[in-house]
Amino acid sequence: MANIMKQKELQESKKIYWWSDGGKSFRNKELLTSLVSKSNPLFPGHTFVVNYFVPSHGKNDCDSVFGMYSSILKNNLPEEGIESFQELLNFFKRETQIMQRNSKSKSTAPHQFFEFSCDQLENTAQKLQIKGFMGYLQFQVVDGQLVGSQLSDSTDQVILSSEMKEKEEAISNNMKTSTVNDSNLTNYFQELEDQIKHLASINPDQQEEDADQSSDEEE
Repeated sequence: MANIMKQKELQESKKIYWWSDGGKSFRNKELLTSLVSKSNPLFPGHTFVVNYFVPSHGKNDCDSVFGMYSSILKNNLPEEGIESFQELLNFFKRETQIMQRNSKSKSTAPHQFFEFSCDQLENTAQKLQIKGFMGYLQFQVVDGQLVGSQLSDSTDQVILSSEMKEKEEAISNNMKTSTVNDSNLTNYFQELEDQIKHLASINPDQQEEDADQSSDEEE
């Protein structure tokens, strides 16, 4: 989020409409608190209107984006394949640039990709004290009070917290790390070992010669 907020377009914007899918990585109290907190906002000087798409209610804009990249990967996968996260990132960057050049709508901004790493997660986080949090799809602060709506992008709002009290609570700090590189390295050494065994089996004379040479060197 910090990398995204550094973009010039957002630095110049004072009111930001946040839209995201309803997955637990986005639809949780700690993320909402970081965006709208009165005492310790993550991005001071910016006002957020937080919206979540209605779950199980057809495809939303987030689904469309992921669907597009799935199609790109399926239809344009290089013959040599993709064996690392960096290769995947470069592949998507290249393909989206090609799409942008061929697009009839020149006003459409290309997608941006952000790389980041995280060594560890916090054990606790500040959370707004909200009853029935999962029953609402829109949140924003109006006149110092947190208001919400059961519909996305709605003006029919109710007060959820007049004092916007926060409480520090324990959160899960389990990290999911990619094993792509480790897996590829293991496969590489396994393939190399198999090739050496294969070469030795089809040329045993060379194998004996190598063994004799090794013995002479040791002596």
